[in-house]
Amino acid sequence: MTASDAHHRRSIRLKQFDYASAAAYFVTICAYERRLLFEPLGVQTVIATGWRDLPHHHRGLELDAFVIMPNHLHFVVFVGETASAGGPGAQQAAPLQVRATGRPGVASGSLGSIVRSFKARVTRDLRRDGWPESNPVWQRNYYEHVICNERDLTRVRKYIADNPARWHADRDNPDGMPDADERDFWFDLGARLP
Repeated sequence: MTASDAHHRRSIRLKQFDYASAAAYFVTICAYERRLLFEPLGVQTVIATGWRDLPHHHRGLELDAFVIMPNHLHFVVFVGETASAGGPGAQQAAPLQVRATGRPGVASGSLGSIVRSFKARVTRDLRRDGWPESNPVWQRNYYEHVICNERDLTRVRKYIADNPARWHADRDNPDGMPDADERDFWFDLGARLP
């Protein structure tokens, strides 16, 4: 991929949705190349610490369901109306980059800034603990689903809670075989299985 191709990637975000608005989100973040990087307990501890610390850096953010899998993690967060104002130190782990237009690349208080800050924090802490600079931690981007109603939230929470026991059928397991339940869950969210 050339540098000019990088600027022409198709966005996977909803075009007219304000990701800094008050909403509940289901998020999946994968390890680099979906490698099984998150199996060591020390790595899981760093990820979990970064997760628990998020509300201290993003005003109006509430944490909900969360699970660390061998090569990805899932979580639910509620972004409140005050999150768009940006909490104290909201970009502490990852300062906003400014585009050539002078506008920030990621809106403060948005889901994108929350995920970006989380990834930066975890990467920094892993590197401090000896993770080699030459080894990326995260796959580019993340999957997100805007949770529409209580039924949707209940289903997502159940998926997250059951995910470790269903690793054999997980779509992100390199050796897994997605079953009907796995396919149906992602189809209902509007996502394609790889």
